[in-house]
Amino acid sequence: MKNLKHHSLLLLEAGKDWKLYFEKYFKDVTLIENYKNLMTYYQKEYPIIFLFDNIDIAKKIRKYNKESIITFFSKETINKKDLIELLPLQLSGFIEIPFNEGEILTLLNSIDKELENINFNNIYLLENNYLFDFGYQILYDENHKEIKLTKKEKKLINILIKYRKQFVSSDTLEYSIWEEESMRQDCQGRFKVLLNGLRKKLPRNTIINNYGLGYRINSEL
Repeated sequence: MKNLKHHSLLLLEAGKDWKLYFEKYFKDVTLIENYKNLMTYYQKEYPIIFLFDNIDIAKKIRKYNKESIITFFSKETINKKDLIELLPLQLSGFIEIPFNEGEILTLLNSIDKELENINFNNIYLLENNYLFDFGYQILYDENHKEIKLTKKEKKLINILIKYRKQFVSSDTLEYSIWEEESMRQDCQGRFKVLLNGLRKKLPRNTIINNYGLGYRINSEL
């Protein structure tokens, strides 16, 4: 289940024992007490959600994001009325509590395969599990903590990721960042300061350079 290890799990209305159980499968597991806290967290994360006996919240999550991976846990056998409400939500699973190990492993394997078919174009995985979110223009470290970037640092990392399969010359980078200004004055010194500043915020050797060719970003992709 290699894909799960790159993703966060949110447990809504669950206990600490559930958190401990699932930590071995996911990158990290967070307990959420209410829907308001969930949505605040969800805006910064791309998690998988395990929801406990709350159809209304499942509806709200699905309305917020059509691609969320949601599994519903219930202490009771689902009745016809609830089933009719849950079907349109396209859940990734329904598990009755108490569950057995086999059911959970089947569920996790299914989610792991489902992750392969989801387009995470907004997320780019860097060295050491660092992430760059194109949509929100946010850099996260390996613990999913936000690393603040300046506007020009964002420009630079966007360009390097866009052309990640090739080296980009310093002249091209300078023009892309400072545009016409780079044609009127030498931006080489400013570029080196910008590059060094971004490098300090990234894992070692994330941005590599080749004399005469330029700069390229290393990643896990």
